[in-house]
Amino acid sequence: SSLNQAYYYFQSVKISGVNIAADDWVGAFNSNVCVGAQKWDTSECLDGLCEVVVMGYDNFESEVTSGYMQSGDIPTFKIYDTS
Repeated sequence: SSLNQAYYYFQSVKISGVNIAADDWVGAFNSNVCVGAQKWDTSECLDGLCEVVVMGYDNFESEVTSGYMQSGDIPTFKIYDTS
């Protein structure tokens, strides 16, 4: 975990126009480093608005947060479809 975090909120996540299932995951990546993930059970979100918390590089925990997001970086989001 990092002291530097960003929150990305999504109203919906779909594959080929179909909402993903409650046991699917949305992950955030900085290149090949996973910097955040959320199981996509919208019943546990605030009125169906779900977030993915993205971890950022932390100067105080540089060994742990190496490869995490830095100011100005934009994460890539990937879906893990359990089916």
